[in-house]
Amino acid sequence: MSSVPPRANVDDDRFFDFYYPWRSDTPSGVYERDMPAATVEAINWIAAEWGAATPLLQPKIYLAAMCDCQIAYRWVEALTRAGVECGYRGELVDREEARPRSGYRLTRMRIFPHLWVVIGRGQLIFDPTASQFVDSGPCDTGNSDTKVGISSDRYVVEGRQFVKVRPASR
Repeated sequence: MSSVPPRANVDDDRFFDFYYPWRSDTPSGVYERDMPAATVEAINWIAAEWGAATPLLQPKIYLAAMCDCQIAYRWVEALTRAGVECGYRGELVDREEARPRSGYRLTRMRIFPHLWVVIGRGQLIFDPTASQFVDSGPCDTGNSDTKVGISSDRYVVEGRQFVKVRPASR
């Protein structure tokens, strides 16, 4: 369904870039290279179904919603309806002074609150909003503190690298 052939992510070639069909010039997120083809098809179909912003949808508000990592909840619901075994990882904090133990590692000591989708028993990463961690992606928040690049090693659960603690069955 996607008109964009798989492209390795420039920061971490363990990922392919994820594009919304209406924004095929710049990737919004990433998914792991080992993602089953049927799952990639489901992801692309859902992305196409959600469509692009229209003048009635107010494009800036629409893009903000698509780039908020809480969209992981919507992705899990849609993928589950499509028959894909999935869930989400990470956490959000509701108080600024709270320190998350799960999310996206910005520095050795700082974890940014973040959610992403995990697929299958091996919990492969699909992060539809990963572009917030690079300059000039569609989900660029303008916060230079978060511009650390995309790396599967930066996803953290309970203070540990997710790729080292997720289930081994892939």
